Amino acid sequence: MAAFPDHVDFEGRRRLLEQLGAPGGPLADDTASSTIHNSTWFEEGIQPSTQRKAVHREIRNTFRAQRPNVKRERRAIVLAGPPGAGKSSARKKLIADMGSSDEDWRDLNADDFKDQLLLRAARDGSIDRELAPPGTEALTPRERASLVHEESSLLMKQERDRAILRGENIVLDGTLANEPKAFAMLEVLQKRGYAVDIIVVDGPKPVTKARAEYRWRSEHIESLKPDATATEQLGGRAVPPGFIDKLYEDDEQSICSGIAKRVAEANSNVISFQRYAVDKPEAAPELVEKYSGKRDDGRWSRKWALRRATPVPDTPDARTVHSPSTSRAANASFTEAGGDGHTWVQGHTRNGREVEGHYRKPPSPRR
Repeated sequence: MAAFPDHVDFEGRRRLLEQLGAPGGPLADDTASSTIHNSTWFEEGIQPSTQRKAVHREIRNTFRAQRPNVKRERRAIVLAGPPGAGKSSARKKLIADMGSSDEDWRDLNADDFKDQLLLRAARDGSIDRELAPPGTEALTPRERASLVHEESSLLMKQERDRAILRGENIVLDGTLANEPKAFAMLEVLQKRGYAVDIIVVDGPKPVTKARAEYRWRSEHIESLKPDATATEQLGGRAVPPGFIDKLYEDDEQSICSGIAKRVAEANSNVISFQRYAVDKPEAAPELVEKYSGKRDDGRWSRKWALRRATPVPDTPDARTVHSPSTSRAANASFTEAGGDGHTWVQGHTRNGREVEGHYRKPPSPRR
């Protein structure tokens, strides 16, 4: 990996981010400084005001306009693995192997909506008014991205539900670290007639941490160029302190690999599973395991694995606890928790009309 200039104190920035992101800090997960707690923009938790809905409409229209000719073949690619592991390159290879192109797919990643919210804030000046709690003034916009986390998740879910209702080809880019949610999402796709390919990109914790750090530093340096674009000027994506640690039970492989494989094996609409491994910070991800072709009994008809690859652990206990027949996630409804106890209501059709995905506030306690 390339060296970085000495004039940027990355260690100092990292310490500041850890301090601000600690429990009770202005960038913590439950910070009261997040946009959903801005009373001008949101009402009753995660219910956007009329003013904020107009901003969301503009962002979503721009998002859809970027890919006006997405195909409606009911195909889905689910990406899993720690941040910075190299999922984008694995995604690109699979799409090329399909004889397809980026224009045929709707990429759904909350980070893209974070960028759009931050760009909007930079243009209208709210980046310095509403998104600069004390102590964060010296940070780049992307280093404050946790402030728009819930709001970006709202936008991503709305666009995801809309795309699924229309049968668009989609790429769901995340970690797949929450097993019940993973099974629930696969059930929704199955009910909508989607064929699914799952790709997981994984590596030892020190390696994925180093890759995420390198991405943050590289993007920060790009933001300092005189000719940097508006998006580049947002700075580097800083992974929240402790986030990657939560994805590992041991240092060799994240929990994402095991969950991705169990989900792939348990769902009949998953037509292929690929696992990439990255063993050095500067190395490209390498395909080490590939399954395809589901038989009627749910077993794979074609299997390939690199001999030296570390196998994905698959314990009987984990399979029993999280199989579709026993998991709460296999129920007909698909719910996702949001901030303040709100529950996500999936986008659907009613009387021939599309109903937007939205958060439902928790019921008032009985007196």
